[in-house]
Amino acid sequence: MRRGGRLVELGDPEAALAAYQRAAAAFEEGGRDLAIALGGIARIKVQKGEVEDALALHEQRLEAFRALGDKRSAAVTLGDIARIKAQKGEVEEALALNERRLVVARELGDVEGIASTQWDLGQLELLRGSVELALPRLAEAWSHLTRTGRVDALAVVGSTFGQVLLSVGAMDEAQQVLSVASQCWRKLGQDDEAQKVEALLAHISALEEDPIRIAVKRFQGGDADGALARLAELVAEAEEEAPTLVVTIADASGAVVRRLRVEPKAGLQRVAWDLRWPAATPARLAEPPRKNAYDFPARGPLAAPGRYTATLAKRVDGVTTPLGEPRTFEVVPAGAGALPAADRAVLGRFVAETAALQRAALGASSLAGETAGRLVLLARALDDAGAGAEPVRARVAAAVGHLREIRKSLEGDSELARRSIAQAPALLDRINHAVAAHYSSIAAPTGTARRQVELASTELGAVIDALRRLVESDLPALEAEADRLGAPWTPGRVPVWPPAASPNS
Repeated sequence: MRRGGRLVELGDPEAALAAYQRAAAAFEEGGRDLAIALGGIARIKVQKGEVEDALALHEQRLEAFRALGDKRSAAVTLGDIARIKAQKGEVEEALALNERRLVVARELGDVEGIASTQWDLGQLELLRGSVELALPRLAEAWSHLTRTGRVDALAVVGSTFGQVLLSVGAMDEAQQVLSVASQCWRKLGQDDEAQKVEALLAHISALEEDPIRIAVKRFQGGDADGALARLAELVAEAEEEAPTLVVTIADASGAVVRRLRVEPKAGLQRVAWDLRWPAATPARLAEPPRKNAYDFPARGPLAAPGRYTATLAKRVDGVTTPLGEPRTFEVVPAGAGALPAADRAVLGRFVAETAALQRAALGASSLAGETAGRLVLLARALDDAGAGAEPVRARVAAAVGHLREIRKSLEGDSELARRSIAQAPALLDRINHAVAAHYSSIAAPTGTARRQVELASTELGAVIDALRRLVESDLPALEAEADRLGAPWTPGRVPVWPPAASPNS
């Protein structure tokens, strides 16, 4: 049997299984050795995913220990069975088995047994989402383990217990527990785990300096009036829009070309305008990460040569206040091949038309993608709805098919593209051709680019009309049916309360 354990440590479970099975055969008359061999076989069965076989073996092992009157080993076996039950999702049964195990551990005064059982019970309560019931169990497990000095157990239990304490706002206790856990991981040579815990400790240190938390501590310390006033002030400050500086670029007619946002900082600051209009992409809070070296950020068309002004302002609490006087500057064409003024005006009108077209097409594409997600979730929700859901689900499937054709017109056939099969240009392909040709150029628009924009402009109106009917008429009607049938909530629907009479009642 020692050979079986050694083989498990060496990572050879098949050889270990054979060794344990030979031992079990040798001790088939029963007794402690048979029970130990059965436990070794069961653990390997669990590793192989054969949990039902493992359960049967642990049951035999449990009977053997009971026959021997070995309560401690029987309790350990109950824990092994409980862990398998939890793995199968049978949490209530696992809790009941561990409660029986805990009774035995307390009767025997088995400190390590109590700690191990309370640790398992705490994890099961967390699995059920009951932090309140998990906390006292984890606290008792931690208390016993700190007395035993088990470094490995302190590292594992402390990492979880500290996070639970942090989740309920017990900052000081969490810091103490996590500090011990970090030291134990370091002693075990598990630097990666130690760094995870130390990141939590750094987070706690930052929270300790948070002015809102300091005000709460003042309130808890008895300074109610002063703390509440300060707390209200700090919460209002935290909820307000962050102050920012705004540089507004306008052309000679006063039309706004670009707004550049600048984070206010101490000292001399510099901001540069890239001489472009805003990108036509849908609004987003941050640029997506670049996929490769050729994946450039979205850019708008070049601004036309001419006179511009830059005006600095501050934006505080949503109110924009000018700072100083506007500054005037000239944008001049570069190079000997610059277009004459009349041709520059033609180019300016063309890129403005292209930008507006691209903005509408990209918006339609994003809306189509969001709508596809809503329809997929709506179909899934109808699977959990009451009687009469199937006809509505069929209508959702039809809407999905209709939307798929709209997206093909906008973006092309994704299935063909994924297989590198040539297809006719989609709307966005035509628009992107014109954008690529002229957004970074000061040459006159080509006939091909003009034709691409003309074709895309003609087709886009019908595509957007079809998308609008689906989004503003068909989809709300389907969502109303989902509400009537009691389907789970999906994005885009306002929950109904009090609920309508159930169609099943």
